[in-house]
Amino acid sequence: MSLQTKFAVLVTLLAAVTALILAAALSFGVFLERELVKPFERVTSSLQGLEELKEKSGELTALLPGPGRDEPGAEFFRSSQEGAVPPPDAGLRERYAAASGEVSLALQRLEIEPAWRASVGAGTAEALVNQVAEARRSAETWFESGEAQAGRIAGDEHYRVHELIEAIERRLIGDAPTALAYGADLRQIHSTMTYSGIAAAVLFGVLCVMLFRRWVIRPVRALHDAAVRIGKGDFAHRVEARTEDELGVLSREVNRMAGLIGSMQAEAVEKERLVATGEMVRRLAHNIRNPLSAIRGLAELSRRRVTGDEAVRSNQTEIIESVDRFNTWLTDLLSVTAPKGIVPEEVVVEPWLKGLVESHRPLARMRGVEMVTTVVGLSRARFDPRHLEQAIVAMLSNALQVSPGGTRVRVEATGDGEWWTIAISDQGPGVPPDLVEKIFRPYFTTKRDGTGIGLAISREVVKGHGGEIVVDSAPGGGSIFRVRLPIGIVQPNKAADSSHMVDTSPESERKWDPSSSSKTNPD
Repeated sequence: MSLQTKFAVLVTLLAAVTALILAAALSFGVFLERELVKPFERVTSSLQGLEELKEKSGELTALLPGPGRDEPGAEFFRSSQEGAVPPPDAGLRERYAAASGEVSLALQRLEIEPAWRASVGAGTAEALVNQVAEARRSAETWFESGEAQAGRIAGDEHYRVHELIEAIERRLIGDAPTALAYGADLRQIHSTMTYSGIAAAVLFGVLCVMLFRRWVIRPVRALHDAAVRIGKGDFAHRVEARTEDELGVLSREVNRMAGLIGSMQAEAVEKERLVATGEMVRRLAHNIRNPLSAIRGLAELSRRRVTGDEAVRSNQTEIIESVDRFNTWLTDLLSVTAPKGIVPEEVVVEPWLKGLVESHRPLARMRGVEMVTTVVGLSRARFDPRHLEQAIVAMLSNALQVSPGGTRVRVEATGDGEWWTIAISDQGPGVPPDLVEKIFRPYFTTKRDGTGIGLAISREVVKGHGGEIVVDSAPGGGSIFRVRLPIGIVQPNKAADSSHMVDTSPESERKWDPSSSSKTNPD
């Protein structure tokens, strides 16, 4: 998952949590309005309507006589000593009609309130309407008959309206503690939801910080440490890339860059070593050719002066041939360390390989080592025989030098269609695993009298042919050096480019003229 996708998921989760909290808050607000605010508004509105109705109904009741109220507050009524109720007059009836109209209006305003019947119940509301109607009918009866008993009944009915209103008010007010308790419960729920939302927000914030540290801070810190260590030259350091996001890809690129820089540095060091190797070989060849020239000159002079002793002449001739062969090898060695380029040609492998091996049989006999040469499944191949011979000679010489007497050195060439292999195996002490790569470095040697340039040159020659050298070895179990080469057209490796070699002067490549004087410097 990419870093962009991760943060998109994180932002989506944040939006979801925020939306959930907001939805919960809005829903609870709507719930509070429905459960507390609306009922409170309904009760308040009902109480206000009842208060107005009670006030108007009280004014109406004051105009009428009633039980224990033979002396009503109306100015038209005066109680007698006998307690008789005087009959109503026209003015009282008009006043009653006016006050009754106000009661009707107050009752109508109360009835049109949407919360009225929901607050007191439909039965209570209907009972109040009926009681008001009954009081009005009893008043009309009194006004029509003028009887005292009818007046007291009318006053009693109106007083019952007043009592019913107060009973409804007490009921509404009596529900307040229950509403308050319910409100306290809702406040507790609201507090729980609030604290839960805060806790969820805090936990989500902690999660965001943890993920940010894991996704960004730690990888960036690891990249910073890697940049510092690589900048100090620790090209073996690697960044641990656990993810597939952008920083994981960047970590792998840093690792690849470090490996590339390390290989380039190693290649540059190897170039310098090869340059030094070429210079050393050139100086060595220069210093060896002078005594070789003197030896050859003395051998020629001795051969000319000896006339009758054929054995001496034969020995001198053999000396001259050995010096010429050695000089040829020096010339080839100079060309290998500073090649003009690999020049492949089609070669019959078996006679070329056997001739190369035969030149080392004197050394093998001297060390008591048997040499075996086989060629299997291979007839011809394209390669530079002069350069490749120099590479194989270095490995074959090492195999003979490390092989104990009575053992065997095997040289085997095999082909598999597109590639062919030369395997040189010995029964020596083997190469320790930690030295397998080092033995191909210039100047690195494990022999007391070694120079450390033979295998380095061998690897460059094989690379120049587009091949490779593979070593299979174990301490005490002998070694097998396998040179794997293409049979067809040579594709030289970049590492074997001529820029890796020393470009010696033409004089260093000039072959020694055997007929030159013993005092002539061949270089």
